[in-house]
Amino acid sequence: STQAQGETVARRSVRTQPPLIDLSLPKAEAAARLHVACRDVGFFQVTNHAVPDAVRASVVAAAAAFFALPLEAKSAIAISHSRSGVRGYQRLGENVTQGAPDCHEGLDYYSESEAAFR
Repeated sequence: STQAQGETVARRSVRTQPPLIDLSLPKAEAAARLHVACRDVGFFQVTNHAVPDAVRASVVAAAAAFFALPLEAKSAIAISHSRSGVRGYQRLGENVTQGAPDCHEGLDYYSESEAAFR
């Protein structure tokens, strides 16, 4: 039930910052940290990448603007509307890591072209 999901979300620890994946580390170490972040947390932030600061700032601003929208507006592109079932907005607690709802909203986006399904 939705109430049970909310109670589960409330019991999980809330992170104030995502795990950091430093791409300046040796590849094996960065990959191991990425694996742990995906497995244990469900999200992460990459540092020491080649993305220009202006591009990164633009993406962060766009994300902040999207997540500030009312739930009804975000739900218009809910993951449940996706042809693949894996692209779109996820409300708080909808995404699950290790059998427990995550304590974050999410927006998964990428091409849903036919080639992506092969």
